[in-house]
Amino acid sequence: MRPGRMKSVMADQCIYPGPHGDMSDEHYLPAALGRFRGCEPLEGRVCRPCNTYIGDTVETEFLRTGAIAFFRWMVGVSGRDGLLPSPFYRRAAGMPPIHMTGRAPGFAYDLLWEVDPSTQDVYPLRQIVFEHQLLAEPRAVPIHDRMRDNPEALVELLRDWGLGRGQPIRVFATPEEIPWVTDLLRSLGYAILPAGPLPSSRPRRSSSSQR
Repeated sequence: MRPGRMKSVMADQCIYPGPHGDMSDEHYLPAALGRFRGCEPLEGRVCRPCNTYIGDTVETEFLRTGAIAFFRWMVGVSGRDGLLPSPFYRRAAGMPPIHMTGRAPGFAYDLLWEVDPSTQDVYPLRQIVFEHQLLAEPRAVPIHDRMRDNPEALVELLRDWGLGRGQPIRVFATPEEIPWVTDLLRSLGYAILPAGPLPSSRPRRSSSSQR
């Protein structure tokens, strides 16, 4: 069959199983990965309901989690809605935020780190460091955005990590975040930690308190 005839037969038939609706243009290379020279949307191949479903499920997990999200954040590649939410603090498509660990000079345990968007600058993530009698060294626990209004999310994470009976020894957060992180600890019955020095070259971004 000639290519032209194939086009007329296959046009306006969604390639996905449905349920179907009106047809829409399909960008097979997502805009969230940047701009591609010569990339034209597919026409008459994907209906709008299927396109929306794929975007909300498969593309969200692909673009906002793991290595793709990390490099999008570091390079500063924006989608239609701008730069993605920080993959170090926000979960997406049921996947947890990125955890990047490393040891700072003068520390005997690993900390969690984040990357400043559109740069390669790295500094401490918002976190609480816990000691536990069964651990050889303290462990840093991320303080995700959702924990601000849901302290039980921190309780659940501590339980999952085997730190249910751990004791906090140090907090890293911005000066603006210290009050609500302090309130978070207090709401769970932990002692408040006094101020301490920073292991970061960017003190304007992150401050620290320690026991």
